[in-house]
Amino acid sequence: MGGNNAKSFRRLMSYIADGDPISPALVNEVAATFGTATDLPSLLDMANVVAAKTNESFATDVYHRLYIPLSTFFPHSSGPALLLHVKPDDHLDERPMRVWTVRSALHTSDACMARLALALAERKQSAGAPFVQYANAHMSRSITPVFVMTGRSMIRNVRLSKVPGAYRSLIALRRYYDTGQAARDAYPQRKARTKDALDEALQVLDNNVQKQQRDLILDHFAEVLTQSKSSSNVPE
Repeated sequence: MGGNNAKSFRRLMSYIADGDPISPALVNEVAATFGTATDLPSLLDMANVVAAKTNESFATDVYHRLYIPLSTFFPHSSGPALLLHVKPDDHLDERPMRVWTVRSALHTSDACMARLALALAERKQSAGAPFVQYANAHMSRSITPVFVMTGRSMIRNVRLSKVPGAYRSLIALRRYYDTGQAARDAYPQRKARTKDALDEALQVLDNNVQKQQRDLILDHFAEVLTQSKSSSNVPE
């Protein structure tokens, strides 16, 4: 807290620290009395620590699958966030498209609560199997924001003639990960092949779907699958 106060003080005083009568050196001396400014670990850093200590990927899964999309669409004025105000016919809408559901938020909260209960149970050396089952059941019902966003605008644009080709593409992608070839390939090659397969799968959607949304979906899921190096996250 002291370090953060020091950093905030420097920022607040920077505009008047012009040397007369307050100098930058004086501001630094005063800030030093609050503490040493240090950066807190990022949420990803903390999630990685939790995953490493527990040998469970729950924290990193929540970060990649839920936190990143929600952070992209809500706190930051990013391109994807602005595109929520663009309707499929390229007209602007004052009300942004919803990217998550209340039900998914509740399922996620229940899953996180169960994981915390499991951690307490393990610390007390108590049985935690029911908490694992509870958490997994709720987490499996929590839909990632990208699916919610695209599902609302694309469900009426399905082209049934493209379904067989999309199915074959996803089967080939899963085999690519199952055989271990994905883990052996370099990251750029793995991502390119994953993105191509997902692109072919999305051919089931009509061409009038917004290109920006399509590119966003492809890049997001290609990144998630490429980092996993396994078939556990490849669509069934």
